[in-house]
Amino acid sequence: LGSIFLILSVPATTFIIYFLSKPQIYTLITLIQVLLILFLGFVLIVNFGAIGASIAFLVSQVWLFLASFALIFKRK
Repeated sequence: LGSIFLILSVPATTFIIYFLSKPQIYTLITLIQVLLILFLGFVLIVNFGAIGASIAFLVSQVWLFLASFALIFKRK
């Protein structure tokens, strides 16, 4: 399920990096994504094991998807 959001966010990230020429913004979004997956991973893996890791990955991919598209629609 998390991979669906990854696949859907590819056009948005390509747009941000190449068309808007804003790789630094995408770097910030990705840094927040990494921090999310680390924090949620520590919290959720202890309580839920592999399911917790899956939830952490899903939440981080949804973040990437929403942040990327929010940036694009804000620019219009």
